[in-house]
Amino acid sequence: MRAGLEGDHYPKMTTRQLLYHFNLSPPRLLRVRTPGHPPSLQLVLSHDQLYYLSQLGFPDPNRYLNRAGP
Repeated sequence: MRAGLEGDHYPKMTTRQLLYHFNLSPPRLLRVRTPGHPPSLQLVLSHDQLYYLSQLGFPDPNRYLNRAGP
């Protein structure tokens, strides 16, 4: 990977290893309800998952979640 992430068994993390780490604690999608506001969605990621995404150049995924329907 070009991000320079260290792998478990190799100097650089492979795509397979990255997917493995995301499957260790799968992301959860929560529906958040606040009185007086429409429901919204929030993606819950582990610290490691947030680190990997930031190292790969991805912004916080919660910025792009749409409002939940009724």
